[in-house]
Amino acid sequence: MYLNNEPVRDRLDFEVLRERMDTLLAATTNKIEREWPPSLNVPFGREFFHGTMEVAINTYKTVRWICADKPKDLSRRVEYSLSVPPLNRTILDSLFNVVFMLEDLSSRCSWFCKSGWREEKERLNRYQAQYSGLPDWKKWLDMYVTQIEMGKKLFGITPQEEATPSIIKFWPNPGKMPRYGISGADPLPIAREFLAYMNDWFYRDLSAQSHLSLPGLTMRAAGLIKLARKDEDVEEALSKVKSDQVSTTLTLLLALVSEIDSYFNFGLAERAIYLWTVINAYSLATREVYYKRYNQLLSSG
Repeated sequence: MYLNNEPVRDRLDFEVLRERMDTLLAATTNKIEREWPPSLNVPFGREFFHGTMEVAINTYKTVRWICADKPKDLSRRVEYSLSVPPLNRTILDSLFNVVFMLEDLSSRCSWFCKSGWREEKERLNRYQAQYSGLPDWKKWLDMYVTQIEMGKKLFGITPQEEATPSIIKFWPNPGKMPRYGISGADPLPIAREFLAYMNDWFYRDLSAQSHLSLPGLTMRAAGLIKLARKDEDVEEALSKVKSDQVSTTLTLLLALVSEIDSYFNFGLAERAIYLWTVINAYSLATREVYYKRYNQLLSSG
């Protein structure tokens, strides 16, 4: 696969940076597992970051397979890259969660877990109301009750929260995070400014393509319609889509790793800066994200 968001530049062969990217991602995961600060008493904290990285890496590998040029595979088609935006949105969701959580790690991690417990408890209530009288559902519902009880103990659910789960606030979605808890007249902190920027220039677009609103449907369907009509320029246009989406994947992954390394001081900043620098030369969007936040964040770590 190749990267190039600016037609006037030469394309970058992904093989130039694949090994370094894979090594950085693996190192970040290993650091979370093996070098989590012993003094950091945050229940489920390490599990959150470990799980987040594993999902991000798996998503990245999926994108990489879909968009690969080598080895040649007739089952891999360039138009499949139109299915990548929802995958990139998954990585971006993780980035939003991490930035928002790291503002106040202990309380936000507890909130994240309790909010998830509330979702599952309310889901169980719906299933019980619908299926509790059916013998075929009994075993599954009993298992679900056991999981809810385990979560109650693990996440420190209070008797009041158990009795009235609605008192637990839901974890905000990315669109709400930039201004969550901030008055409309108050300026945004630096991290929230960055989330607002990412929401405007990345999340809205990827979300539209995930939910298939009219703009999102148009973005994803236009290339397929042109392909069905056998338009002359469709292959070039789809190759550009593929390049752009791979660039987005790498940008979001580097942002995620950079946030984690900057907070925990895992010592991976130089590796991340190298990859930012290489991709910056070929992607205007990546370069803008880097200078918006990570040039300073990684240098001050």
